[in-house]
Amino acid sequence: MAASHKVSPVPSCALSSWAFPSVLGRLLERDDNCLKSPLPATPMSEASTRSSTKQGNDQSPSGSTIDLDELVFDIGLTLMDLPENAFLLAATFLDASSLCRLDATSRGSFSLNQLHVGAWRELGVSKFAAIELESQGTFDSVARASRIDWKSRYVSFLRGLATFRSPFMGQEVHFVSKPDEVVYTRTMISTAAKTHDAVYMEIEILSNPDNISVAVVDFEAGGDSSLTFSPDTGAVIRERKIQDEPRKLEGSYVQPLPAGPSQEGFVGKIGIYFCGQHVAFLRQFATHHGHLQWETTGFVTDLSWAEGRCVTPCLAFRDKGAYYVRLANFGKVPPVAVGRPPAVYDESRWTNLDWEASDEDQYL
Repeated sequence: MAASHKVSPVPSCALSSWAFPSVLGRLLERDDNCLKSPLPATPMSEASTRSSTKQGNDQSPSGSTIDLDELVFDIGLTLMDLPENAFLLAATFLDASSLCRLDATSRGSFSLNQLHVGAWRELGVSKFAAIELESQGTFDSVARASRIDWKSRYVSFLRGLATFRSPFMGQEVHFVSKPDEVVYTRTMISTAAKTHDAVYMEIEILSNPDNISVAVVDFEAGGDSSLTFSPDTGAVIRERKIQDEPRKLEGSYVQPLPAGPSQEGFVGKIGIYFCGQHVAFLRQFATHHGHLQWETTGFVTDLSWAEGRCVTPCLAFRDKGAYYVRLANFGKVPPVAVGRPPAVYDESRWTNLDWEASDEDQYL
């Protein structure tokens, strides 16, 4: 990386990974002076503040003491004076908001953050782990030889996750034109997710004249199975279609939550939480007096029933009519703790079912 001016040699121990959060935090404070608003609080800037407050200097792994104030200010060090590999590694400590501010400080930092080994790709790979987006695949499923605008791809992914598929494009559903309509999200969850991968999706139902359930299906890969949560009854249903006409299903259900307090259609929020390959559901009833407390089924099953590499969250509407449903939240952490996935699921909790289409409504 070309420096804007000559500086004194930087001690090699000062650029080791233990010093990156503190050094970059100080440099960001300097280079951000050209911007109108202060640098937002981030893990990086917090680390810098803690380091400065604690003792005013840092100690390297070898035991030598380095005064970061002297390092950053006395020798006139700026962000663009850092070696390229040090800059790239340090930038991975930042969140999206802070990366945007870093991009604004210079053309050089913007270019480095856009590299295949840069901060925007690293942030996207971490944030969107275990996720595929309709028509785009995984976040980094692009040809490495091509020139990728990783920042724009990050924004595109972030916007696309909270949207429904055609013909219900966008973040909201206002009208369903036929009974038994299924509305799919553009988000797909990997069936090979690692233990530490987590995805949380939240749907808010503001108007519901009949019945809405949330489901996870494997239809994308040609499967015939689904996992459905009914917020009204509190039941979770596993089912597999074994015949089209007349429609015949086999499956089982479990009742981890009690039936809701209202005889009317559910109004409130529903959450789906994936942790590794395990699934939990959440619900929060909305009343005239406000929202009740969140409830969760806990982890009820894993994704071993699914065919293919992904499952798709969706909404099932029992009848046509005017609804108001929106994808309200997408992240990694549910609003309440759901516990740990069990080492082995207790199959004795599930009640076996075999039913035809005319029998389905009593379980939904």
